[in-house]
Amino acid sequence: MIGAGRGTLHQIIFSSRAARCLSSDDIWLLCDRSWQRNAAEQVTGLFLCDGARFLCALEGERKVVENTFARIMSDGRHFGVDILSRRDVRHREFDRSPMSCLLFQDHAGVANVLDSVKSSVANLTDIKSRAYFIGFAKFLR
Repeated sequence: MIGAGRGTLHQIIFSSRAARCLSSDDIWLLCDRSWQRNAAEQVTGLFLCDGARFLCALEGERKVVENTFARIMSDGRHFGVDILSRRDVRHREFDRSPMSCLLFQDHAGVANVLDSVKSSVANLTDIKSRAYFIGFAKFLR
């Protein structure tokens, strides 16, 4: 688990589209590498993917989050990055895991996906940010 850190934390939420359709194995490999790197850099967040679209949140110390985001922006596996939210937060709003990943192909049904997403974003103080994640999950219907 990653601690809350000292002072203000920074959070970026963004969406993008996959450059090619990704398999479950591709996405889990991406999540595993993200988890390892984020753990080392004390970045927490949430990653949603349906094989064609991504929705991601990163939070942590401002410089680290901005550097992580810059690295992600240059990754050729996706395009059309849209920053949905970039703000400071008083405390970690996602669990203290380096990267929670929800891959929709692995869920039995839409209700399970929606419940998982709602649980993952329950601590978000910004209602718009919460709506981005819940809306993403609802598009699976």
